Amino acid sequence: MGTVLGAIAGGRVPVGNAAGDAVTSWLNPLSLVIGALFVATSAYICAVFLVSDARRAGAADVERYFTTRALASAIITGILAGLALLPLHSDAR
Repeated sequence: MGTVLGAIAGGRVPVGNAAGDAVTSWLNPLSLVIGALFVATSAYICAVFLVSDARRAGAADVERYFTTRALASAIITGILAGLALLPLHSDAR
């Protein structure tokens, strides 16, 4: 979903997709970075919800495990968001 949104936002997919290249319209730096950002954001949200579930269940070891995962995915998401600025700047009109 992220790669599709990145391709459309970058203006590489023409209306009807008849005039666009079947490969480069969808696979480009902006699409790939936005797709990775979607995955990283989803991983962060999942880890945060699992921390909450582990806290409610009283499983402190599982809570620590998913807290570490949530922090790691938050850092990765932040890095990807910063990296997304490069292709966004080159594709901006």
